[in-house]
Amino acid sequence: MKISALTVCVNYADLLSRSLDRWKAGTEDLLVVTHPDDAATIALCTEHDVGFHATRVFHERGATFNKAGAINEALAHAYGPCSLGSADSWFLLFDADIIPPADWRRRLESFAQPLAPGNLYGAVRVTESGRRFGDTELAGFFQLFHCQDWHIGDDRRHPILDEFSNCSAYDSLFMRRWPRERRIILPMLVTHLGEAGVNWCGRGNDKGMQELRQQRIEHGGFMHERL
Repeated sequence: MKISALTVCVNYADLLSRSLDRWKAGTEDLLVVTHPDDAATIALCTEHDVGFHATRVFHERGATFNKAGAINEALAHAYGPCSLGSADSWFLLFDADIIPPADWRRRLESFAQPLAPGNLYGAVRVTESGRRFGDTELAGFFQLFHCQDWHIGDDRRHPILDEFSNCSAYDSLFMRRWPRERRIILPMLVTHLGEAGVNWCGRGNDKGMQELRQQRIEHGGFMHERL
């Protein structure tokens, strides 16, 4: 089992610094996607010898925080237009404010039901005090899938994610590519740092969040945010 992982970190270096070594230790390849002006994240990656991809796509086309677009660009830059990996290759998308167990990689490889291609795997998210979040879907804070999974697309080419003006919807559409019986929540707890669901327009963009919520009420959903 070979795991390539990717996370987006823009103004989150203080949080990613608490987990970066753990993610790095459990992967064969780790890439951090950030903004060129985020000196703290770039310095963190340099210090820990982790690759990074800096892009301004987050705010292009009128977007407040097009996270999926940045991921798509980074994947194309790092892996080219072909499939992400070979028959034993897996890909993990995780959030920069998530801390996995110290032995998370060993746990993945030792579950009673071995991981199988064709499934999308998630984890259970808890607060630092151990309280579980009321997650109702297999969200983007931890999404693990086989690199040659047919649910990504028939030719497994980039871009693999639908792009939105903020970072809150792409993971839901990505998850829905797998039927419910193929979405597996692993019995593994990961810790979420801080409050959830408040930085969809970028960290600290409270005005953007207020406008987003109001527009979703008016439109009855989030599909109008698609780019």
